[in-house]
Amino acid sequence: NLDYFVGSFDLGVALHACGVATDLVIQMCIKKSSSFICCPCCYGGIKNSHEVTYPRSKLFKDIFSGSVDNYFNIAHAADQTHDDLNAKTKQGYFCMDIIDSDRKFYAESCGYEVHLGKLQPITCTNKNNLLVGICK
Repeated sequence: NLDYFVGSFDLGVALHACGVATDLVIQMCIKKSSSFICCPCCYGGIKNSHEVTYPRSKLFKDIFSGSVDNYFNIAHAADQTHDDLNAKTKQGYFCMDIIDSDRKFYAESCGYEVHLGKLQPITCTNKNNLLVGICK
């Protein structure tokens, strides 16, 4: 439970952090001025909480102003990554990139250098986006 974590650290790591957990880890890293490596999962599980609200970045807040439900619909669609033979997989990866770009832009606005990439090999998992944030 990150609400009660008081230690110091230089690097936060989250592998398959479900839903809002990715954003909670990134937020804690920002508070501690620590770098992070996150592999998000369960995009459809994101929701506003006492610690984080969506969209994360100013750019995406402007884009989704008055239509935050569309943002959450994109997040739900991001979970449609099954296999290369499923027609919805390409859409799911596209939606994952949208949500993770929002996370990237948010962390960059907090002074981080952020890279959005993919775990290799691409087939290692169907949720294979990777966010690497380096605290400047």
